[in-house]
Amino acid sequence: KMPPRRALWMFALLAIACLFARPRAPTAFGPRFQGLLGHGSGLTSQRAVLKKNKKSCREAKGMWEALKSSIQDFLDDETNPSIVWAMKWNDKYLDLEDDVFFNMYEDHSELTTKSGLMKALSFAQSAHTFFPRCFDLSCKSELELFVGDFRRYAALGIVQQHLLSPSASTTPESLDMLRIATLVLQEWLLDLVPARRLPFKETMIVSASEWQLLEQSKLDIGNLGMEEVAGHPNQPLPVDGATSHPELVKLVQDIKERSPQASLYAGHNTWIIKPSKQSKGVGLRCSHSLPDVLRHCVIDPDCIVQKYIEQPLLISNRKFDIRQWVLIQSLSPLKVFVFKEPYFRLCNKPYNISDVEDPEIHLSNWAINSAGDIPDSEAVLSLQQFKDELMQCAGKPRVWEEEIQPQLDAIVLTACKAARNRMVQRDCSFQLLGMDFMLDDDFRLWLLEVNASPDCDARTPFLESMLERMTRRLLEISCLGMEEPDGEDLDWNLLVEETR
Repeated sequence: KMPPRRALWMFALLAIACLFARPRAPTAFGPRFQGLLGHGSGLTSQRAVLKKNKKSCREAKGMWEALKSSIQDFLDDETNPSIVWAMKWNDKYLDLEDDVFFNMYEDHSELTTKSGLMKALSFAQSAHTFFPRCFDLSCKSELELFVGDFRRYAALGIVQQHLLSPSASTTPESLDMLRIATLVLQEWLLDLVPARRLPFKETMIVSASEWQLLEQSKLDIGNLGMEEVAGHPNQPLPVDGATSHPELVKLVQDIKERSPQASLYAGHNTWIIKPSKQSKGVGLRCSHSLPDVLRHCVIDPDCIVQKYIEQPLLISNRKFDIRQWVLIQSLSPLKVFVFKEPYFRLCNKPYNISDVEDPEIHLSNWAINSAGDIPDSEAVLSLQQFKDELMQCAGKPRVWEEEIQPQLDAIVLTACKAARNRMVQRDCSFQLLGMDFMLDDDFRLWLLEVNASPDCDARTPFLESMLERMTRRLLEISCLGMEEPDGEDLDWNLLVEETR
């Protein structure tokens, strides 16, 4: 039994899986196994190691762990297809022969980097319902949009704070801030409902000093759910002499009904800064300070800023994300498979939105949490374990099947369609992706990012079994044309198959 491995262990399994598969048309394949490729510059040296001396795999320093001796037989079997597995695209790969299977599409970064995904989804009409607002602050227009969004969320927090504690809004300063926040929300609603016409007043123009007042407001109001806001006793409140308390409740409700993004806010105006081309949690940080976000993006301009999900669904009071394997078999026509079961990665520490400094509270990446005190058995959950947790928090069965799985399938399809024309089709190419999702406390699913080289660390027996099954069936489907289910329950499910 192969012991758990880190990162590239999966690629050894991919090669081993070929031993059990038969080529669909042996004469169509090249007679050699091209090799398991490492990162970029390792292309030539790693191929030379495998072809020149199959017993010297251990000499491939830092690229992958030794392949099992049985793979040597496969290397000599000319009836098997030629396969190249790469983790990063490199121009050297362009000299591949037409009949060599290759795990990667050219320009896949249009889907698998944070900036690429942001740009691709900017053209998808439904993206605002599943992808938290995202900005490239190196672009002046997007910088202005981000500042506008930050101010709107600050205004939303001020109004919600008043609705929960109206007695606190009695000083002239607090009433003035409430007046400004109300005007901002009225403008926001106008943007969401263009047909709605509010009476124009000069007071709806917010001055620079008033914006500064909003940005500097320090709120400590906890999680503000609509139930608390809507259930508060109706007490009249003079805001600019006109807006009453019930009207404020209606204003907040209208915004949240018309903008799914507003549900990401829970009183803290937290944003996450992500280096555009990094992975495994490298460089990620959270902040609820506008000057801090702007300063960080000046220091590191190659990053994006995304709205943080402030009310995530929790398991044992910890955040988690969902890792879903996706296989793109073809870009044009589009053909996509989704592995039947995802797995769930938990953060080490209890959720605390007020503490933005500790990554083990907010990031579920194994690279971040591997040094923590939580045992592996509690750091990842299987789908069945997650369904058991859902049953407890939702109080009803089949929440995954009826509410979450349909969302996941729709998001995967939308993301692949949004990016496919920005990537380069190659008939013998395919790509394994790791898509990461998060659920909020209303069971709405949000796409976080797409990984080109998903870390496949077999940390638990169930995950090791899933990896072996996933990789074997991936090669059977992608390289051998064996798409029909083989009778085992855990398999790749066809999501979409377009016709030419």
